[in-house]
Amino acid sequence: KTYYEYKHTDTLGMIETANHGGKVFYYDDYYISPVLNRAAIWNQGKRMIIDYLPSHTSNITSMAILKPYIALGHADGTLIVYKQEKKVKALTKLHSKELEEKGGEWTEILNYKSHKSAVSTIYFSNNYLISGSADTTITIWDVVGAEALYRLQGHKGSITCLTVLEEGKLLISGGKDMLVKIWEIETQHCVQTMIDFKNEIWSVAKSPDEKRIFVGSADPEIQVFDTSAILEAEKKHMAPLRHMGALFRERETKLRTIEVNNDHMLAVLDDSNIVEFFIRESNEVIAKNIEKAEKKYKKKVKNQQNKMKDDEKLVDESDSEEEDTLVPLDDMTKEQRIQEFETAKNEYRKLSNLSIAVPIRSLQYNPSKQEVLMGTSKNTIELYGIGEILKRKKPETLHAKSLMKIANVGHQSPIRSLEMNKEGTLMCSSSEGQCKIWNIRDHRLVRNIDKTGSVTATAFLPGNNYLAIGTKSGSLSVFDLNTSLPVYTIDDAHKGPIYSLLLTADGKSLLTGSEDRTIAYWDIQVKRESNRMTIVLEHMHSMKMTDTVMNVQMSKTGKYIAIALFDNTVKMFYADTLKFFLSFYGHALPVNYLDMSDDEELMVTAANDKTIKIWGLKFGDCHRSIRAHSNAITCVKFVQNTHHFFSISKDGSIKRYDADTGDCFQVLRPATSQSPLQSLIVSPDAQSVAVAGHDRAIYIYEQTNNLLFLDEELEKDLVKDYEEHLPNSQQFKDISHGQQESSVAVTRTLDTIKTGEVLIEGIETAMEEDQRWATYYSSLEAGLKDVTKPGKNPLLIRKTVPEYIMWHLRRIKRTHLETVLSILSYDHAVYILKHISKHMSSLTSIDPLTEFLGRVVITLVRIYNHTLYKDIELYPMLHDINTHLKKQLSDVRYAVGYNTSALSMVKRRLALEKSMQQSNLIDHATRDALSRRQEKKLGRYLERKRARGDDVEDDDDHVGVQADWVRKKRERAQADGQARAKKLLKIIDE
Repeated sequence: KTYYEYKHTDTLGMIETANHGGKVFYYDDYYISPVLNRAAIWNQGKRMIIDYLPSHTSNITSMAILKPYIALGHADGTLIVYKQEKKVKALTKLHSKELEEKGGEWTEILNYKSHKSAVSTIYFSNNYLISGSADTTITIWDVVGAEALYRLQGHKGSITCLTVLEEGKLLISGGKDMLVKIWEIETQHCVQTMIDFKNEIWSVAKSPDEKRIFVGSADPEIQVFDTSAILEAEKKHMAPLRHMGALFRERETKLRTIEVNNDHMLAVLDDSNIVEFFIRESNEVIAKNIEKAEKKYKKKVKNQQNKMKDDEKLVDESDSEEEDTLVPLDDMTKEQRIQEFETAKNEYRKLSNLSIAVPIRSLQYNPSKQEVLMGTSKNTIELYGIGEILKRKKPETLHAKSLMKIANVGHQSPIRSLEMNKEGTLMCSSSEGQCKIWNIRDHRLVRNIDKTGSVTATAFLPGNNYLAIGTKSGSLSVFDLNTSLPVYTIDDAHKGPIYSLLLTADGKSLLTGSEDRTIAYWDIQVKRESNRMTIVLEHMHSMKMTDTVMNVQMSKTGKYIAIALFDNTVKMFYADTLKFFLSFYGHALPVNYLDMSDDEELMVTAANDKTIKIWGLKFGDCHRSIRAHSNAITCVKFVQNTHHFFSISKDGSIKRYDADTGDCFQVLRPATSQSPLQSLIVSPDAQSVAVAGHDRAIYIYEQTNNLLFLDEELEKDLVKDYEEHLPNSQQFKDISHGQQESSVAVTRTLDTIKTGEVLIEGIETAMEEDQRWATYYSSLEAGLKDVTKPGKNPLLIRKTVPEYIMWHLRRIKRTHLETVLSILSYDHAVYILKHISKHMSSLTSIDPLTEFLGRVVITLVRIYNHTLYKDIELYPMLHDINTHLKKQLSDVRYAVGYNTSALSMVKRRLALEKSMQQSNLIDHATRDALSRRQEKKLGRYLERKRARGDDVEDDDDHVGVQADWVRKKRERAQADGQARAKKLLKIIDE
């Protein structure tokens, strides 16, 4: 039995998901926001998405940007880096316009799974990309080389924040283990560990001059540290950070992040809707604050001395501990003065708070304006000005208005229901206070309907011009889709929330099911009011049920009405007479949804007991009971004219079943606890399926021409399960360094295992070829006749055995080299070492593969060091490799150093030529200005003489002589400048 496959094609209604991880960034004239498993690029002016970066299988949990790179960390531990290529050849004029609008083409340069858990934080420095993970490790990446350099271990909890000092020489990390560690990147070791924190560390930020470090945790204090000592010290472990005190926040909620701009302004973001700001005082104000603190300290010392001199007052033994004796100001050392008076309290002051209407999840300063860009928990991007905050002298809470807001294209609360019209051209998604109408064909937002109340159910009325809406308050409204305004409302349609809203098969009536245990029939009538035709709903009659009505469905022909109740049962009635027909019971928990097949033979029910039951409609018998999901099942839908149905659950999974056999033949999305699903709709032509839930996204799946076979799908599931556990199998060698602080930054994956298998096949082919030739030569030495010379082996693809081995090694990605070589057996490793030894002994000049071969040798020796140590016969070969490798590396180092020096000299020469050209241009411009001014002055003098009637012939001659003199002087200065430039360039060349 075959089925057509459905594939995910689009995700609608998402603006940003900073609530799950990542943040909204500025990038030139664009905004870049995380949208579930991909990043969206927004045009600032048009406020619309112009491009998406390629999607991944898991959601984004962290982001970082350093032009022209964008790094995305994902929930499965994968790190992906994209580079913007601005100069890309366009295929067509339309393509050229698209590239110009997007600012260039994005190219993936790194895609590697280096962590076992989600990538929780990413930081770009000038030389490195650093990623921290929930698996407690930190990985250092070379972006240019597109490889993981090494991994740092030492934290006992998830890494939450990273920053660097001294242009990437020092790394500071914080985690949920309440530790802040300082690492020296060159030596790959932790030089300091700060343990004086009582809560989880959530943010570490630095000042623009790197002299201050701010550490934020779950408590209301921001600890400030002075880094001057560690930046100046050669031995970093001997220079601890100096604690300068704390900046106190007003709110005790968990801190989320600290952002610092170039003006030393701190923005402190927590889980609320308020941002607190601090700013560094000017040097003059800091000096005054220190002076005031010194005066206060002197007074305190004087009071203590007077108290000690007062012998008449006796100290009661029951009093508290004696106060510490204060050191007089004149007797203090320089270090004591710094510790006492250069504090965070004297250096920073509190500014006003910025309050907005919704909780904030990410924040970034505008690099050129006094603005902050925010991503909120309501699926919006908002821009606010902070100029007013700087003007206020006294701290207060300002309720600001947004300068820009992107909100219309997405829902701001979980989506409660999806509905599609009978033609399958329009879809309605509803949530708290709003409904959105989408065009199914081009996935475009058509209409926004606001102020609808808390929507729980919707239905398109005949003609597709009106939409019926049921709310949590029990009201029933009809909205005109052309104007987005209500045309008819019944406030007391039900006494409780309306959970189900259904258009009857003939399209003349509406059925509503509510928490008040009633089902109401409403007649749809068209009436003329004020020369306009409008829709009116008139109540016909109601049915009283035994419990809350969860869902109401009618068969395609309109023969039956099935009602799912909160008492775990389903009741079925005849639609024309409302006479009871059948009762279906068997679920252990309330039934959330039901659906009937078009041929009225089967019905499926979904309940909170995680099961789907398939019933026969003739006798009400249960055909099958399927434990389909790991959490409550929220919706099931039959595909038109088939017995296939879809099911969704609060575990986030989407599955397809065959009701005839009860088999699950496709899992469209695996379970994910972060995205409970609530609503499902299938188009009438079965070409598309829409799913929505708590993450406010609408997932679109479309039918393809690919065929699915049940046996193949079951086999794929087994293979997938095997492959997921294969990288952690005991059959492979452990290439980690155990509990050492630094280790290789590699993670074995299925790709590396497959690459290793290909390498093993290549090595065995080469060994067989060597064996063939060895047998041939031994036969010749033995004097055998009629020995056939081996022919060319087609498996070697016209290469010799050494070339074939080198070709296989070069095909391995740099990031996969460690894990691929760890799969080899000892015999294969020795075979590779022998060929590398022969290759290097035959070299007469610098080999471009020297660095790569050196890495191969070092990796193999490290993995098989115990066995190689016992194999005495390999000592000469290893000694030769060591000798030749050292010589090659020395030659490469000399060549690189020579070329680097030459390039530096060329750079200096070009800079000097540029500066001299600028200097000559300035000199020429100055001389030209002076000569023109002098000529004008002489011209005005002659005009005045002519006006008085004086003789000016001699003066004209004088003016001509003067102009020639100025011109000759200018030419002589130019020649002198050129001569000086040539002399300097000659000195540089020598």
